[in-house]
Amino acid sequence: GKLLAVADQRGIVKIRPLPEGKHVSLHLPQGEDLAVISTELGGGWVLAGKDGVIRWLNASEKTIQEAPGRQVSLATQVPIAIVASVPRYHWWGKPGTAYLIDWKSGTRIRDIPGGWRHTAISADGTKVALAGLSGRLILMEVATGATRDLPTSAPVWALSFSPDGKRLAAGGNRSATIWDLDAGSTLPIVLPHELNIWMTAFSPDGTHFLTASSDRRVRVWNTADFSASPVSLTGHQSEVWCAAFSPDGKTVFGGGKGGDLLA
Repeated sequence: GKLLAVADQRGIVKIRPLPEGKHVSLHLPQGEDLAVISTELGGGWVLAGKDGVIRWLNASEKTIQEAPGRQVSLATQVPIAIVASVPRYHWWGKPGTAYLIDWKSGTRIRDIPGGWRHTAISADGTKVALAGLSGRLILMEVATGATRDLPTSAPVWALSFSPDGKRLAAGGNRSATIWDLDAGSTLPIVLPHELNIWMTAFSPDGTHFLTASSDRRVRVWNTADFSASPVSLTGHQSEVWCAAFSPDGKTVFGGGKGGDLLA
C-alpha cells in the first residue's frame, strides 16, 4: 500500500510513493493496461503494452513471463489471469477473443472465443466474467468451462468481483448492476446513474463498493445496505474514467479523462 501505479492515455506508466513523493517512471514499453501482482504471488507488475504483448515483471522490473494480448485481469490468490485481445479503455474498438493462462508456467488453460470487450477474474481464480458490446455478459467456471448468461443492459464498460467471489458488478449505460452469485434466481441490485459508468470496484474487505462515472463523480456504497445513499466524491473537472481503493480500504483514488488524479 505504499505505491500508487498510474497509466495514462499516452501509454506512460508511473509509480508514485505514498502519501507523498515524486513520480518514478517504469522503463517499459508504452502500456494500455496495468495490474499488480499480489504479494502472496511474489509481487510485481503486469503491463499490457501497445505492442500487443503482456509482460509480467517482478519487483525489480525483470520480465518473468510474456503473452500476446492487450488487456489483463489477475487472480490474487493463484497465478491465473484472463487475457483479452482488445485494449480495456478503447471504448468503441472491435471486440475480440480471450483466454485463460497460468502465468507462472506459461500454460494456456482455455480459449474463450467471442466478441469480448471487458473481462474480470475472481481472487481465487475459479470464476471469470466476460462482456461484449452486444450486451451479452457471461459467467464462466474456470475448472469446467461451464457458462451462464447474466441479463444486463448494453453496453458494459466495467466488471469486478467482490473479494470473496460471491458478487459480480457490471457498470455500463447509466447503471451499475450487482449479482449475488450464490443466490440463484435472486434479482440483481441495480444502482441508477445519470451518465455512463466506466469503473466499478469493491474494497479489499468487501464492505464498500465504488463506481466512477461520466458525471465527474465517484460514488461509494456500503455493501451491507445498497438502499442507503452513497457517499459522493466530487472535485474532478472531467469524466472519471477509473477509480480504486487503497489496500486498507480507507482511501479512494479517482482518475479523470483530463488527467486529474484525486484521492
